[in-house]
Amino acid sequence: MYKKPILPILVAAFLCLSVRTFSQVKIGNNPTTINADAVLETESTNKGFLLPRIALTATNSASPLSAHTAGMAVYNTATAGTAPNNVTPGIYYNNGSGWIKLDSVASGLTNITLTNPSAMVNSGNYWDYKFQTVAGDVFNEYSVSTGKFTASRSGIYMLSCYNLASCNVGPINPTILLNINGKEYVGSVMYISPAGGGGYTVFIVLPIKLNPGDVVYPRGFGPATGTCTIDGTTSRTFMTIIQLR
Repeated sequence: MYKKPILPILVAAFLCLSVRTFSQVKIGNNPTTINADAVLETESTNKGFLLPRIALTATNSASPLSAHTAGMAVYNTATAGTAPNNVTPGIYYNNGSGWIKLDSVASGLTNITLTNPSAMVNSGNYWDYKFQTVAGDVFNEYSVSTGKFTASRSGIYMLSCYNLASCNVGPINPTILLNINGKEYVGSVMYISPAGGGGYTVFIVLPIKLNPGDVVYPRGFGPATGTCTIDGTTSRTFMTIIQLR
């Protein structure tokens, strides 16, 4: 009577058991029970889950990883990069095209108030100025050195800017504008008839969709000659940038 070799049967049974055993993995105090929908479950009453600690270079760079992979999660240890792609220590996850910080601020919206503008600088027919005091800029989106706001996230924004100033020539039509990616959006215009110029107040309120990397800065349109100065205090000449959603 022929007898089947017992070893191959045991090996086959062990492999089948291994496939079943390792289709789900449980690490913790009670490894005999596992959530039916979990491929991996951890459980502990006195221990935590430690993410890989790596030094990211920027949100738009996969480095030190080789590529962006959706669902990847790490703890970033570095402070690096330039706005709006700079990174700071904290937990980041990857959406397939970049890193997104996961913290209490990440779910908030941009809400910036800009005051204390510097003197107006003539640039052809434009008069540009920069705000020197910035409040609420948690995402480092406004540069005091350039006077420009660079959006870090997509959304609907409410941009507003008020300017109290005066020019020593006339007649003129001082106008306030917002430059967005090189395109000018015009606000209010005030006509000053005296030849010696005069003071004026102009403003713009603009709801608009911005995408990451869009650049916004205010400027005035006035005479190419003469001198224009900002007359307003920090409460009279200011700009606000609010992300509505």
